[in-house]
Order: sequence, then C-alpha cells, then structure tokens
Amino acid sequence: MAKLGKEIYTRQNEEDMLNLLKAQRAVYSSAKKYAIAIFLCLAFSPLIINTIISYSVEAVEDIEFMSKASLVILISFGVGQFFRYRLKERKFLAACIQQKRDNYIFNTPDICKEHIKLNTHLIDDINNAIRKYKNKKIVKIEYWNSNFSNLPFEQAIFRCQKESVKWSLKQGKKYLTVLIIAVMLILAIIVVNVIKGHDSLGRTLLFFATLMPLISYFSDSCQKLIKDIFLLTEIFRKTEQIEVDINDFDAEKLKEFTRKRQEEIFLYRQKAYLIPDWFYWCLRDSLQNSTDDSAKEINSQYKSKKRRENTL
Repeated sequence: MAKLGKEIYTRQNEEDMLNLLKAQRAVYSSAKKYAIAIFLCLAFSPLIINTIISYSVEAVEDIEFMSKASLVILISFGVGQFFRYRLKERKFLAACIQQKRDNYIFNTPDICKEHIKLNTHLIDDINNAIRKYKNKKIVKIEYWNSNFSNLPFEQAIFRCQKESVKWSLKQGKKYLTVLIIAVMLILAIIVVNVIKGHDSLGRTLLFFATLMPLISYFSDSCQKLIKDIFLLTEIFRKTEQIEVDINDFDAEKLKEFTRKRQEEIFLYRQKAYLIPDWFYWCLRDSLQNSTDDSAKEINSQYKSKKRRENTL
C-alpha cells in the first residue's frame, strides 16, 4: 500500500522530533542574540558617539574624548566581526538540526550529505543542543508542518516544502518593509542633524564618518534580505511550475524534484538573514492559519478528484 502524507503529520510529533525542533528553535534564537550583539557593536555605539558629536561642540574639540571615541568604534568593530563568525556557526548548526529533522520526517536520510560533513565535532554539537534544550518549554511546537494526510507521500513532501518556502517569503518581504522604513527614518534624522548642527565642513564629515557603521549595518541587512527574497522567489517559481502537472508525475519523478528543492532550502537556511523572534511571533499565527487553510483546501480537492476517478 502506498504511503500517505499522514505519515509526515504523525512522525513530526514523535518525542525525538519535538526535541529536535526545540533544539533547532533554541539554536536559531541564540544566533539571533549574536545578531543583536552585532547591531549594538556596529550600529548602536557609533550612533551614541554621533549624537554626542552632533550636539556638543566641546566634544568635537576635546582630543581626549575623540581619541577614546575612535578607540570604542574600533573595538566595537573588532568584537562585531567575532560575533559575525559565531553567528555563522550557530546558523549552520541550526540549519543542520532542522535538516536532520526533515530527513527523518520525509524519509530522506541521505539528503544534503555533500553539504553537511558529519564529523565528530558537528555530531557532538547537535547532540549537546538536543540534551540542553529537550526540557525547555516552547509553545506551539506540535504540528509544525500542516496536515496533508490525504495526499500521497511524495506529494505531501512537495506541499510541505512549498508552504515552508511561501512562509519564509512572506515573512521576509514584510520584514524588508520594516527595514526600509527604519532606513528612511535614519536618513531623515541625518538630514535634520546636518541642517541644524553642522556649521563646518570638518564637523559634517566627522558626523558622517561616525554614522558609517550604522549605515553599513542597515545596507547589508537590506541587501541580504533582498538576496534571500530573490532566492526564495526562484524556488517558489519552480514549485509553481511543477504544481500545474503534479498529478501526472510518478512518485520517483516527484521524489527527484523534492530532493533537489530540499537541498536548495538547506543552502538557503544556513545563510539566510535571521528575522528577529519578536517579528516572527507577530506574524506566526496568521501565517500558520493561512498555511493550514491551504492544506485543508488541497486535501479536499484531492479527495474530490479521487472520488471522481473512482466513479468513472
């Protein structure tokens, strides 16, 4: 008897899978803390110094203050680079944990082996994360993937992948809007400060020099997010093309397609811009409801199609 999507829906709530999900979320959250630390180093501290320079002529003329301020900016930059390295490590670990979970749920144990070198160090990191967070109370972790129980197994994998990509795409686009608004506000503040407080070329140049880390931070964030959105859009476009004729695909052909998409999703995850947890929780319920409604409609359409075929 052919496997159905119900197997995915059941497997994801096994204790080991829930523990993996807890570890995945916790490691992603720890990575986001490094992202906050990077913001404080590369953006917040220069902004404070910039504000002092903007409204204090004495500070600009105080050589000792300017020397200390320059040292703070240099140290903040160095610490920020270290945090970038740690962020990259944690993000890769979280993506590996997430892929380990997907491999079991989708019954694809060998996917992404060429991208994940399971050395002793990585295995230890994954196991340590599971042990550390398995007793952690995390709300709303059951039924992570929506219910495609009525669909054939490979079609259910396809649908889970598509909904995951669509979720990330919607979330990324909305957060990009937030970032653009933040950049516009910062630019407005810069213009006001230049007009009001800078009566000399030297002071104006100093003002912009201390703001460069902040401008660079938001510029890099927007560029990374735009790159992610383009990548997700391309993955989503491929799934849309296949969806038109999905019922004509045999299981092996669809399996080959979903394997390739899973590799693309993993490569996206390990490098993706991290959306803050507070923003995730603001959108979580609406995105989950939309995904569940879509799953119900797809299940219903498939059942109706099978009924019509059986009556012929």
